[in-house]
Amino acid sequence: MTIDVKGSLSNQEAYYALIEENSSRAMQYLMLREEANYLQEIDKLAQNCSYLLTHLDENIDFVINRMEISMTANYLHCLKEVDREINACQDKKTKLPANQFYGENEFNALNRRIRDLEQSKSSLPQHLMEGVVKDALARADIHYEIGLEEKPY
Repeated sequence: MTIDVKGSLSNQEAYYALIEENSSRAMQYLMLREEANYLQEIDKLAQNCSYLLTHLDENIDFVINRMEISMTANYLHCLKEVDREINACQDKKTKLPANQFYGENEFNALNRRIRDLEQSKSSLPQHLMEGVVKDALARADIHYEIGLEEKPY
């Protein structure tokens, strides 16, 4: 793992910045239902969490708190991204030739996508954040053996 420690940032502060960035992006991908991007971000988050917990002996509650603060601060931005994606799907629907087989399949796929995105918008922020934290810590425990005897969530 490489990390660019800029200026006066300590190694610890740099990893916390990465955790904040990773957790916010993971929540955004979760809300957008972009599974591959979400899993990639969870992997990065798990790796950074494990480093803080095992190499820098950080407290797990503090690490979770930093993730939650970051996700809370970026929640409205994520909602705007979901709205933007819904609008893009609706625009695509209006441009489809409805009388062709391909057009009908695409139309149905866009309707499903819009429905899924609307469900993301109606999800409670706490549930989204809890999902990101659980996924990241479970991945960190499995792949990096951080030794979670007790699950924090």
